[in-house]
Amino acid sequence: MATHAEIFGLLNDHVMKNKVAGAALVKANTISDLATPTTLQLDWAQSAYRRPIAVAEELWPAMLGSNAEATVAQITGASDALIQTAVNDAVDNIFTKAGA
Repeated sequence: MATHAEIFGLLNDHVMKNKVAGAALVKANTISDLATPTTLQLDWAQSAYRRPIAVAEELWPAMLGSNAEATVAQITGASDALIQTAVNDAVDNIFTKAGA
């Protein structure tokens, strides 16, 4: 399990933020391909396309918090597939809480 200090330190991990940004772009593409995306979903997808790093910086803290039981090595060694799943879950959670 990563300590709180280690989790906080990972907030500035640029390699991980870039991976999250890449996964956000994939999620944005998935949303754009939906038959009937909501306005909120389309707005989020456009934001991800225009500002992928900023979107990653918004998602990354939530992803770290939801993986607090993992070690730093597990977090930083996560596969693209695991990162994509975490991004998808984080974004879907945003939409669920917003009622979209």
